[in-house]
This record gives sequence, structure tokens and C-alpha cells, in this order.
Amino acid sequence: MKIFGTKCKKTDYTHREGVYGILTSDDTFGVAKVRDTHFLIGGGLDDGETQIECLHREFIEEVGYTIEVVRYIETFKEFHQSFRSKNHYELVAHLYEVKLIENVADGESDHKLVWLTSDELEGNMVLDYQTHIIKSLSES
Repeated sequence: MKIFGTKCKKTDYTHREGVYGILTSDDTFGVAKVRDTHFLIGGGLDDGETQIECLHREFIEEVGYTIEVVRYIETFKEFHQSFRSKNHYELVAHLYEVKLIENVADGESDHKLVWLTSDELEGNMVLDYQTHIIKSLSES
């Protein structure tokens, strides 16, 4: 598993495991725009939930779409400090390629699905592992 960030000694980290979808169309990637930053669509696993169940739930909650899960891609870990809360997190992210099926809900009011190239996303993604996977997939 590739690890991003540095684990600081004498710092308490909250472990957060999540599942995220990679949307592609031609040379663009579908991501959630939240205020002036971008994230892969997905989020944390609920108790008793499988990774696939989480992915389906998160896509409907965040952007209002049902999805088809195409394939598992990779799992990453990142040590990250939240800009807003200043809390430290040990993030474990499972990534899957997905396809949009149908718009069934409005999604979260502050999340907008946008399609951008990897060049447009570079420097605009908050998490390093998300920037890494977008860049890697755009080069393959």
C-alpha cells in the first residue's frame, strides 16, 4: 500500500476508512467540487457496510447518481491534517473505477459534479493520494 504524508510522532490520529469512485470520460475525470476545492466522490464506511455498499450510498448522497462499479483499482493511506478542524487523520482509501447510471436525487447542496482534465485538477485536489491516482490514470 502506497502511503502519503508523514506520521508525526506524539500526534494522535483518527483512523478513517473510506471508499471512493474514479469517474472517467475521454480525457476528463468526474469529481466533486466543494467550494473552491475538488475531491473524489465517496466517503467513510458505516458500521457493517461493505465497500461497494458505501460507494453506492456516497454517490447518491453527494451527487445524486446511481453507479455501476467497474473494478477495484488500489488502496492508499494518507496522514493528513484537516485545514478546517485541525484534527489529524490516518486515511485509508479504497479506490474503484465506476460509471454513472442515473440521476435519482439532488445530492448535497455544496457538492457539484464537475468534469476536469488532470491538468485542471493538479494543485486543486486537497488530498495527495487523490492527486496521485488522477495523474497516474491520465498517464496510462
